Amino acid sequence: MDSRLIESYLDALASSQDTAGQGAALEEILTSITQGPDSLLTLVQGLESALTGDDASRRAKGVKLLATVIPRLDPPHAPPAALAFLVNFFCERLSDTPCVPWLLEGLHNVTRAPGFDSTAHANRIVGALLGDLHIQSYQQATRHTAFKLLQALLTDAYLATVRQSPSTAADLVPQFIQAMDSEKDPRNLMICFDLFPRVVEALADTTDHTEDLFEVVFCYFPITFKPPPGDALGITADDLKSALRRCITATPAFGPFAVDPLIDKLASSSGTAKLDALQTLGEAARVFALADFQPHLAELFGLVREEVSQSSDGARQLEGLRTLAALFAKLAEGRDPRTLLSSSDVATDRPTPYEALTPLIDDFIVQVGDAQWTKAVDSSRLLKGVTQSCLYNAILVCRLILPVLLTTHSQNLADSTAGPTISSTLTGTDEEDSDRARVEILRNLLDGTTTALRNIQNEAPTPVDEASLRAFWQPYTEDIYHLLASFAHRFATRGPADATLACGALLVAAVLPHAFDTTEIQGAFLVMHEVYLVAGPVPRPELLACLHRLAKVHPEPVRDVTLDLYRPRMEPVQHASQLSPVLDLGLELLRKLGTVDQLARPYLEQLLVPSLHALPATYPLPTGGDVYARAVLETVQTLIGALILPGRDAAWAGELLLPALLCAAVRPTYQMTTEVSTRSTLDVPVSVFGNQDTSEALAGCIADMTRALPADQQTPILAAIYRLYVDGDVGLFASLSIGDSETAPKDVTTVAFDPLGLRNATVPEALRPHQRRSLIFFAAVYASLYPEVTLPEHQPPLDLLATLLDRALHDTMGHYGDSPAICVASWLNKGPSAALDQFLHESLPAVTGQCENRDLPHPVRRAALTVYLWATKAVVQLARRDAHQTALVDRLVAWLADTEDTELASAVAAGFGLLIRDHPFALTRAAHARVKLLYRQKFFSQCLPGLIAGYRRQHTSSDTPSTDASPLTPADPRPHYLLALSHMLPHVPKPVLMADLPALMPLLLSSLTVPEPELRIGTTNTLYVVALDAPQLVAQHLGTVVRSLLALTHARDPHNPMGVRTAALKCLAVLPQTLDYEVIHPYKDETLRALRGPLDDKKRLVRKEAVVCRNRWFTAAG
Repeated sequence: MDSRLIESYLDALASSQDTAGQGAALEEILTSITQGPDSLLTLVQGLESALTGDDASRRAKGVKLLATVIPRLDPPHAPPAALAFLVNFFCERLSDTPCVPWLLEGLHNVTRAPGFDSTAHANRIVGALLGDLHIQSYQQATRHTAFKLLQALLTDAYLATVRQSPSTAADLVPQFIQAMDSEKDPRNLMICFDLFPRVVEALADTTDHTEDLFEVVFCYFPITFKPPPGDALGITADDLKSALRRCITATPAFGPFAVDPLIDKLASSSGTAKLDALQTLGEAARVFALADFQPHLAELFGLVREEVSQSSDGARQLEGLRTLAALFAKLAEGRDPRTLLSSSDVATDRPTPYEALTPLIDDFIVQVGDAQWTKAVDSSRLLKGVTQSCLYNAILVCRLILPVLLTTHSQNLADSTAGPTISSTLTGTDEEDSDRARVEILRNLLDGTTTALRNIQNEAPTPVDEASLRAFWQPYTEDIYHLLASFAHRFATRGPADATLACGALLVAAVLPHAFDTTEIQGAFLVMHEVYLVAGPVPRPELLACLHRLAKVHPEPVRDVTLDLYRPRMEPVQHASQLSPVLDLGLELLRKLGTVDQLARPYLEQLLVPSLHALPATYPLPTGGDVYARAVLETVQTLIGALILPGRDAAWAGELLLPALLCAAVRPTYQMTTEVSTRSTLDVPVSVFGNQDTSEALAGCIADMTRALPADQQTPILAAIYRLYVDGDVGLFASLSIGDSETAPKDVTTVAFDPLGLRNATVPEALRPHQRRSLIFFAAVYASLYPEVTLPEHQPPLDLLATLLDRALHDTMGHYGDSPAICVASWLNKGPSAALDQFLHESLPAVTGQCENRDLPHPVRRAALTVYLWATKAVVQLARRDAHQTALVDRLVAWLADTEDTELASAVAAGFGLLIRDHPFALTRAAHARVKLLYRQKFFSQCLPGLIAGYRRQHTSSDTPSTDASPLTPADPRPHYLLALSHMLPHVPKPVLMADLPALMPLLLSSLTVPEPELRIGTTNTLYVVALDAPQLVAQHLGTVVRSLLALTHARDPHNPMGVRTAALKCLAVLPQTLDYEVIHPYKDETLRALRGPLDDKKRLVRKEAVVCRNRWFTAAG
C-alpha cells in the first residue's frame, strides 16, 4: 500500500481536532482496498514501520488504523485467511501495553466480521486475554472491551470443548477469577455476572477452586449501587442484584460456603441486606442440597418468621414468605403427598417437614386457644407460605390446623347457645376481631393449598387422583362452608373490608379443586350474591370480581343457579313499570358473568331475549319501562360482545338471536291489542322500542351481531329482512318460540307491515309513524354488511336505494330519522366508485337544490340536509380529496352563513360533528366500511381555513369592535362557525389540534361568550386539554381565559347549567397545576373572590368541583 496514504492518516491523528482530515484519509485507504490493488495484508505490511518503531504513540495509531478499517470492509475484502492472520497479529502484541486498547478493539471487530470462525480462533483469543493480559490493570473502557470479547467467545459450545481438556479447564478457572476480581464498574460487572454462571456450570466440578469462585462473587453481596442522576446506561441496582443472585446460586457446590454468610446478612440491622438475603436464600433453597441448610434450620426459620411477623416492610414480608415456601419445598422434596391423603395420623412418620412445623403449629394452637388473634393471623400467613410450597406440605398443614380451627368455632357456637360463658362476655369489637381473624386464617390456609394444587395439576401425569382429594376434603368441607357462609352473612353490613374478606374466603374455598360439591358451590354463589345485593357501593366491584371468578372456575353450577334465580325476576320490558335497584344490580351481575364462555348464550336465550318479546296488555305503557328496557339492552349488547368473539357461538347469534331481536323490535308495530289498533292517534310509542334511546340501543345490538357474521351468513339475514321491509313478509319470525301463551293478551290484532309504503297496504294511521321509525333496525343490518353482500333481486324490479332516498327527502315529519340516509351512505361508501360518481352527478344536485331553496319550509330543507350530510360523510371517509369532496365540504361551510334559516345553519354546524365522529353502528371500520386512516386529519385540515375565514368575514361585516373575542349577538352568524368547530374538536387527533391551536385560540375564547350551553361545554373541555398539553398557549391569553371561565361558574346566568359550571371549574382547577406560579399570580385574588359563589351553588357536584378548584388556587405558591 502507498505509504503516503498511511502517513496522511497518522499525521491527521496527531491533531485531535482534524476530524475531517482523518475521515478523508481513512476513505482513501478504504478505497485503495475495496477498489484498488491493496488488501488487509498489504495494509499491515505498509504499517510495518509504524508498528515496529520505538514510538509507543505511533504504534498505537497504527493499530487504531487497522482496527478501524476492519468493520468498514465487506466479506470479500475481509476473507477468513486475513481474519485468521489478524487474530494472531493482535494476540501476539497484547504485551504492548500502550496498544492494548486498540488491539482489543481490533479483536472485537474481527470477531464481529462475517467471515470469522469462532470454533477455530476462540481458544487462541481467550487464552491470550486471560493468560497474557492482566485485565484489571487497564481503564474501564479497555476492561469493558475485554469482557465483551469474553462474553462473545465463552459460549456453551466452547466451554463444553474446554471441559474435554482437563488441563485447559484447570487453567481457565483461576484465570477467569483473576480477570474479574476487584471489578467495580457496573457495566463490566453485568458482563461478568452473565459469564460467571456459564463458566461455573460448565467447569465447577472440574476444578479445585470452587471456594475461590464463590468468594470472587460473594464479595459483592449485598449490592449497594445507586445510579447517578441522569444516568443513561440503564443499569439499575435490581439488575445487578438479580445477576448476582444467579451467580451465588449457580451451582449446588456453593451451598457449604453460602448458607452461613447469608444467614449472617439476614440477621443484620440493614433492611436492604435482609431483603437481598431473603431473595438469595429463596433461590438457593431450590439449588443447594438440604444438608447445607440442615444445621441452620432452626435459626433460619426463626429469622424468617421474625421478618414476616414483625417487619413493617411489605417487600421483606413477601420475600420472607417466598423463602419459607422454598425451604419447606426443599424439606418435602421426594415425598409423596398420597401418603398423607390416606393417613389420618401425621405424627407416626414424623417426617422432616413435620419436625420443622411443630414449633409453628404449637404456637398457633396456643394463640387460637388464648384468643391472641393478631398473632394467630401472623402465624397463618407463615402457614400459607408453607402450604404454597408443595402439595405434601399443604396436606400436612391442613391435617394439623383445620381440626383445631373448625373445632374451636364449633365450641364457640355451642357455648353461645348454652348460655353466658367467659367467651360470651367479649365486647362487640372483640367478637368482630375474632370473627375476622378466623376468616382470614382459613382464607390463608385454603389460598395456599389452592396454589399447591394448581401447581400439581400442571404436572403430567398428575400424582394425586381426584377421588383421593375428594376423600381428603370430605370431613372438612361442610364445616368450612357453614363457617364461611355464616360469617359472610354477618359481615355483609359491617363494612366494605369485612364483606370483601368474607366473600373472598368463601370464593377461595369454592374454587379449591375437588373440595366443594355442586350444592356447596351453588350455595357459596347464593351467599356471595346476597352480600352483593345488600352491600354498599364500595365493595361491589370486588364482590362482582369474586362472583365472576367463581363462574369461570365452575360455569355449569353458576349457570344453573343464576337461571333459577333470575328467571322469575326478569319482567317483560313491555310490562315493567320501573327498574328496581335489586334488578339493576342483577343485570350488572349478568353483564359481568356473561363474559364467561359458557354463560352468554344461556343468559341471552333463557333470560334476556324472552323479556323483550311480550306484547303489551294495556296502553299506554307503564311509566319507566324504557329505563328497564335500556338496562336489559345494555346487558344484551355486552353478552353479544362476548358471544361473537372468535371461537364463540356467532352462528347461533345469526340464526336465532338476531331474528329474535328484530322480532322484539318490529312485532309491536304490526301486532298489538285490539284496543290499541282502534285508536286514531297514539300519544306515546306503541312499545318501549319506539323510544329513540331504546331503539338506538337495540339497533346497536343488532348491528353488533350482523357485522360479526361472515358474508355467507349475512346474505340470508339480509334476504329475510329485505322481504320483511319490502314485502311485509314476517316469515323471518315464524320459527321463533316467543312469549308465554298463558300470559299473552288474547285480543291481539295483526295489521300489515309496510314501513316504506311500497304496497299501499292498509295500516292504521296511528301505527304508520312507528313502523317508519322501525327502519332504524333495517339500517343497522344494512350498514353492517360486508361490501360484497348485495341486496336481493325483487319481482317486480325495485330500486330500493332510490326509494330510500325518496323517503328521506320527503320525511318532513322526521319519522324515519336518519335511517334512510344511513342506508344510502353505506351503499355509497361500500359500493363501486362508478355508483358513487353517478349519485354525485345525478342525485346530489336535487338534494343540494332542496337544501338551498329558501322558499321551501324548514322541515323540507332539513330532510334534504340529513341526506346531504350522510352522503358527504360517505365521501369524506374515502378521503378522495377530489373536486367532489371539496365542493361538498365548501358548500357546508357556506351554509353556516345563513342568517334567514338559523335553525338550518345550526343543524349544519352540528353536522360537522356527524362527519368526523364515529356513528354507533354505521360507516365504521368495524361495520366493514371503507374508512381511510387519516380521514379525520384531512377533513379537519380542509375545513379549518374556511371556518376561520368565514368567521372573520362575518366579523368584518358586523358593527362590533375589531377583535375576535368581541361579544356575539343573537342575529350574528358567527356562532354557527364556532358551533361547527366545537362539534369537531373533540374528535380531532390531538397532534393535529395542537398544531392549529394558535389560529384557533381567538375563536375558542369567543365561543365562551356564545349563549349556547353545548358550545360552552365543548369549548371548555377543549381548553382543558389545551391547558394540559400546551399550557404556554393558555398563558398568552390567561386573563381572558380566567375571566371567561369565572363568568361560566355563575349559576344566575340561565345559559350556565350544571354541566357548564362543572366544566368551567374543572378547567380553572387545572391551571395552577400546569402554569408557573408567576404566570397565575396576578389573577389569584380575583379568582379566589369569584369562587365564593360556586362554593354556595345549589348543586352538590358544582360545590365539589368548586372546593377542589379553590384549594388548588389557594395553595398555589412560587
